[in-house]
Amino acid sequence: IPEISDAGGGRLELAKVDRVESLKSEDRLSVFWNHISLGTSTAEIRVPVTYRYYVNLDDVWDIQTNGPVCHVQAPRLRTMLPPAIHSHRMEKRSQNGWARFGSDDQLDTLEKDLLPTLVQYAEDEAVMVLVRDQARKSLTRFVRHWLLQQFPDLNEEVKVVQVRFSAEPSSTFETGLQPLMT
Repeated sequence: IPEISDAGGGRLELAKVDRVESLKSEDRLSVFWNHISLGTSTAEIRVPVTYRYYVNLDDVWDIQTNGPVCHVQAPRLRTMLPPAIHSHRMEKRSQNGWARFGSDDQLDTLEKDLLPTLVQYAEDEAVMVLVRDQARKSLTRFVRHWLLQQFPDLNEEVKVVQVRFSAEPSSTFETGLQPLMT
């Protein structure tokens, strides 16, 4: 019997990233003080992954207007976990060095560590910087199409939306100004 439950609050999905991730492991072995190589065992997994990012609608929001600018302090941008692994397109490769064994064990270890490694990749700050930019644009559209349509007087007055996510490093937040499109 399937178990169905609430996901724990409304989620507004703002961005997604589709990438092909490559995880690789190498094990080199030499003897006689690194003078004689016994070869290198390698294992590699390449897999397409979809990372999704959202804000929780039940978290605290601060929305204020100041003339033509609507300031939105949105909740923290979160990673939807687990990432979607497209296992049907996963590629695995392993190869032993000429006097080596163990590449299959390396491949097993890569597979066991696949999900935790992909979670780390999804929350990497370099990825988050790119995701925040797209998420700001998506949230601007959300504010315009939902919130401002609920308050027609604001829709006429507000021309620009400024979005900032909670827990966002201040160094990544420039102006965040996005003009409202008509």
